[in-house]
Amino acid sequence: MQNQANPKACPPRKQRGNALLIFFLLVAMGMLSLLVSKLASQPGLPLPQTETTKELAEAKEVLMGIIVSQLGSDGRLPAALITPDNWQTRRLDYATYGLTPAREPTSPLWYASSGYPLFDIDNRHWLRLCNGNSPSIDELALVIIAPGQALASQVNRNASNPNDNVNFYLEGIAGATTDCTAPLNNASNNGVLIAASATSTFNDHPIAISKKDITDRLARWIANDLDSHAITNGEYPAPAADFGNCSSPGALLPYGPGCALTATAPWLNGSSNMYANIRYIQISDTEVELSFGTCPAPLPAAPPATYQYTLYRLEWQNSRTEISTSIRTCP
Repeated sequence: MQNQANPKACPPRKQRGNALLIFFLLVAMGMLSLLVSKLASQPGLPLPQTETTKELAEAKEVLMGIIVSQLGSDGRLPAALITPDNWQTRRLDYATYGLTPAREPTSPLWYASSGYPLFDIDNRHWLRLCNGNSPSIDELALVIIAPGQALASQVNRNASNPNDNVNFYLEGIAGATTDCTAPLNNASNNGVLIAASATSTFNDHPIAISKKDITDRLARWIANDLDSHAITNGEYPAPAADFGNCSSPGALLPYGPGCALTATAPWLNGSSNMYANIRYIQISDTEVELSFGTCPAPLPAAPPATYQYTLYRLEWQNSRTEISTSIRTCP
């Protein structure tokens, strides 16, 4: 009697070949992951680009949260984040802000910031990031910079040095950009920083927090308070003359005793210069305008084009405040 072959006894060669291919791919991926991990942990080497981008994004989000929740009553960034002499670059202390120390001690993050209040609408008082052949980015409150691999002039960067010499980590470019005058240097900036393609003499990686990034968050915070009132009353409260004085017409947010809103942040209390400089104008029962600072009065005879501010329009729609923005120039 002729024996019949069992189809399960020997799998087709194609299936065995596919299984081997998958096995070797998994092994290769594991080895590559291990290699990248080891390279990233070696002293003096920068993190891979994707890790640098991740770390900068984490630092930006953490610092944004600190700025919004701990904003000074005078409208300035938290004191610990204001760099000396307005704009001087210094090292970012990971422990203070709860950041993951992926780079320390051999390649820490650095930052520069503005010490002006958020209601200051003269954009000459804010940082500028020159962007190679693209237009510069203006009105920045804070710029975080990740250094690249140590350059020939930065050989003193190592785990044993105190890491407080910014020149061991950051550098500049000799030429000008589209709208910035040379020389430009992230280590010794005068409120003007540089982002450019990496070369043999420049490899910094900056990320910025603009003044508008911050006021966007503040506007949403205020909108949440307005939402609580509108959900119950179907409309926004009328402006106040002052903190706790909501019986007289005015152009301020109605916070304080006897008013429609309860202050939920230090920068929304009566002794706050920040509160006094937030304009709240009612357009209708369900539409208001907010601005953090406005055109100075009286205006200079020839006001510079650098007098600008963001106007926030808040509208009560579908049980929620919708926010739109526009840029206003004085006059």
